[in-house]
Amino acid sequence: MNAITTERPKTNSMRSVLDSLEGASLPQAMRGEFASAIDNYRSRRAAVATASDEQAAIDLLVAAERRALSFQASSISELRAIAEIIWSDEDSLPPSEMVTAFFASLCNLDKNPSPTFDPVRWLTNYEAGGGGWIELDDEIHFLSADTDASRLAMWELKTRNGAEQVKAIIRNRTAPDASWGQLVSNYETAKARLDEYQSVERNLEMGTPENAAHEAKIDELADAHFDAALALLSTPAPDAKAYAYKMQAYHDAEAFQWTRNHEVTEGLVSDAKRLMH
Repeated sequence: MNAITTERPKTNSMRSVLDSLEGASLPQAMRGEFASAIDNYRSRRAAVATASDEQAAIDLLVAAERRALSFQASSISELRAIAEIIWSDEDSLPPSEMVTAFFASLCNLDKNPSPTFDPVRWLTNYEAGGGGWIELDDEIHFLSADTDASRLAMWELKTRNGAEQVKAIIRNRTAPDASWGQLVSNYETAKARLDEYQSVERNLEMGTPENAAHEAKIDELADAHFDAALALLSTPAPDAKAYAYKMQAYHDAEAFQWTRNHEVTEGLVSDAKRLMH
């Protein structure tokens, strides 16, 4: 079993490992220093069996474990040594900070995202659990709710090297869509054509061919206006300015009277929630 238990407080060296997963940089483990830490660990572990003061010997072993785990492995052999400290026997139940230390070294050796990590699933669950983010100086910073679910989600994100994948999804979701300008143009054009045609008084007699043609033209322009408005209102707003435009279009098109009003309203609510982050 490991000498370190979950009841023992985290030392500064262990915090440095945890902090490294938050973005702080640790110096690479120098081979001589790491070898020295491993030699000390082996000595302290052997000493426990013959120590007259077992608790004192265990305390020294804990310090040796923490010293070894304060390094990030710079090779597979060093990662193996770290793993063998953490899982010293088949009954080992290492505390979370020791497992985190292992993943810190693993992520240091392999900076690629984990093949088991699903960024879409992670982001969906993270938002459902109350998580969010802010963007400062073109960098996304995650904001977690004070819950076990959020804590575990952030642990998975860090230990799977998944942050950049999730950030890419967020940026793609909120980046201005090149098609948004076309949707606005289509809507404005359709609206202008309908308004222009309706602004002319024709005083046509009901039942005449001229009136039938007039009504057919009105229907054609109204359908084009509806299609353009629906396409616009069904597309996520890329930013707050676009969202304000959508709200105005919703009002002008009297979309609250549409049979698909519920669907459009859900989209507006979704936009508002997303743009608040």
